[in-house]
Amino acid sequence: MRYLILFLLIVFLAALLAIWCMRKLGGTATVVIGTLLSVLVVVLFVLNKSDSVADTFLEKLADLSPPLITGSIVIGWWVGYALYGLYLRSRH
Repeated sequence: MRYLILFLLIVFLAALLAIWCMRKLGGTATVVIGTLLSVLVVVLFVLNKSDSVADTFLEKLADLSPPLITGSIVIGWWVGYALYGLYLRSRH
C-alpha cells in the first residue's frame, strides 16, 4: 500500500510541475522536457537491468534511481500535460 501511495504522490507532484511548465514555458517546452524525461527513464531502466559493473555516470545514476520513482515522474508529467490541455480546450 505504501508503494501505491508513493506512486500517486509522485504522479501528483509531477503533474503539478508539468502544469506549471505549460503555463510558464509553453506547450513546446513541456513536450520537449517530457520527451527527454521519457527517453531518460527508458535508458535508466535498461541500464538498471544490465549486469555490467557501474563504471559510467549513467550506470551509477541508474543504480540510484528506482523505476517506481522515475516512471512515476514521467507518468505524472504526461498526465499533467493532458489535464492542462483538456482544461484549455474546455475554456474555449
